[in-house]
Formats: sequence, structure tokens, C-alpha cells
Amino acid sequence: MSEEKPESVEPEKKKRGRPRNENYLSWLDAREYMRSEMLPSRGKFFEWWERNKPKAIPRFPYRVYKEWTNWNDFLGTNNKFNERIGRSWRPLDEATLFVHKLQIKTQSDWMEWCKIEDNLPEDIPARPDVVYNKWISWNHWLGNKPVQAIEAQQQAQKSAVYYIIHEDGVPGNVFTFGVESAGLSAMKHRWDKDKFTIVKMFWYDSNKGNTVKQIIDAFSSSYLGDDRQRITPNVHEIVWHLQVHLDTITPKEINVYATNRSPLSGTTPLDQS
Repeated sequence: MSEEKPESVEPEKKKRGRPRNENYLSWLDAREYMRSEMLPSRGKFFEWWERNKPKAIPRFPYRVYKEWTNWNDFLGTNNKFNERIGRSWRPLDEATLFVHKLQIKTQSDWMEWCKIEDNLPEDIPARPDVVYNKWISWNHWLGNKPVQAIEAQQQAQKSAVYYIIHEDGVPGNVFTFGVESAGLSAMKHRWDKDKFTIVKMFWYDSNKGNTVKQIIDAFSSSYLGDDRQRITPNVHEIVWHLQVHLDTITPKEINVYATNRSPLSGTTPLDQS
């Protein structure tokens, strides 16, 4: 009588991923929470995790959640390759001045404002506290305390730009003169929307404001009652006089301060040097 062979038993398949910590949020809750944090990239997620060490969110979520697809899905971003390599944010002092004009009172109000489509410029982060190495505080960012607002204005004074531009729809000898207190990045943002022609830009010194006004008044006249738009027979003459009193913004400075592929150089009829 032959011996019966024992039935073969297949080895139990090893489950993928690490055991789920009972403190972790479910996949849907974790993804919703992280999207509400509005972190711009995978790298910033890891910085955020190291700073906060949340018990409810795993440090390596892709190892824990079987529903995982990619970082863009988890964070609610649209970054190519899950990371915006080489992305340039507006300098902190310029970005702060932009935010102060919004008169937002609290961090939670700021986060809600950022969620509204087309509110947030591409070069200003929703989470400045994790983007800027020289981050100070939310009071400084929002400018809702007098002291912080004054400090931010003082820090940004050096970045104010005096510009001469030609806008569409006006005669060729009519130019717009003005000061952009929020700096070169703000000028780029305006150019992206309005596509004006930049004639010349200078670093503005408020102590020389009266001198600048005297030059503009001497070589131009108001157009249709608008003191910013002016009839200018020879704009080169104004540029020459302004260069005596203000520092011209160079192409190198434009590349440093303006973000990404800045249109602020190469679109002007006059030499930027």
C-alpha cells in the first residue's frame, strides 16, 4: 500500500508595503489633509514632515498606502516630474509687499484665498513658511501688525522700480511713467498680463522723488489729463537725465530678481546697459 503524499501548501504571499500604523489617517483623509496644506513639491513635503513630525501622516506615504499613485495626486499639485526643478519664487521682500496689499488678516484666511482659482500669481507660494529660507513669521507675511508692516516696507524699499513703458492703444510719443514698489517680479507679472513695451527701468530712490518729477515735467506734458501718461517728444532725453540720478537696472539684475524666463530684458527699444 503506497503512502499518501501530503498536499502541497503554497507559501503565503507577502503583502506589499509596510504594516499600517493605526495612528495613520486613511488614504482619502491623508490626501485631503495634505492637499489642504498646499505644499508645492515632494521636497517641501519632506521638509514639512521633518519640522512637524505628524503622527497621522507617514513620512513615506508611498510605502504605506496601496492606493498611492504619485506625488501630484497626493499633494494636489501639477508639477512635472513631481517636482518643479529650478522654479524661481518672487523674492521674499517683494512677495510680502504684494500680500500686504490684499489686507488678509489670518493664516487660515490666506490659505482660503489661495484656493480661489487665478488668485495666486505663479511666482508667489501658498506656503511661504516652507519655501523661503529667510522666513520670519505670518504676521510679517500678512502685514497685519503695524510693526511688521513697517519692517517689510523698509526691507523692500531697495527693490522699488521706476519705469518708463509704452502701452498699446496710445500714440507712439505717449509713454507711461511710474513706480512699482513691489519690484521687478511685480513688473514681470504686469507684463504677462498687459504686454507693454519697456523703455527703461531704474532702481527708485524716494529721496530723489522731487528731482525725478522735475525732469519728467521739464521734458513731457500730461496726456488727456493723466499725469502718469505723458506726451514725450524725445524719451531718450528723459532717460539720459534720469541716469544721472538713478541707477539703471542691468540685464544681470533682471535675471536675478525677475522669475524664470523674464520678458523684462530683450523687449526694450533702448539698450538696458
